[in-house]
Amino acid sequence: MPLETVFVYGSLKRGFVNHHVMTGTKFLGTGITQPGFAMIDLGRYPGVIQGTAVIAGEVFAVPTPLMGRLDRLEDNGRVYRREVTPSTCRPVRSTPGSISTCWRAGTRSR
Repeated sequence: MPLETVFVYGSLKRGFVNHHVMTGTKFLGTGITQPGFAMIDLGRYPGVIQGTAVIAGEVFAVPTPLMGRLDRLEDNGRVYRREVTPSTCRPVRSTPGSISTCWRAGTRSR
């Protein structure tokens, strides 16, 4: 089954309220993005927009058919937009120095 690499930074992380949505995925490690983002407070959850900072999060291998489940939770297209970013995620607990391009949910521009 094809897999997507997904970077999560908020309520989808292990131990957080929406992590149950990640059932059927594989945790690859903790990670950080390249510089170019800023995390903002949207009340009940965080958002990420363009900026200058790195964002810490977790990296998962997600079977392609499960991506729709993540899109529904993230309200893809309305609140968030899923995109492959030119940034990279570095799984800290996996192969040292490994870099992979990840899907990331970014907060929609208003």
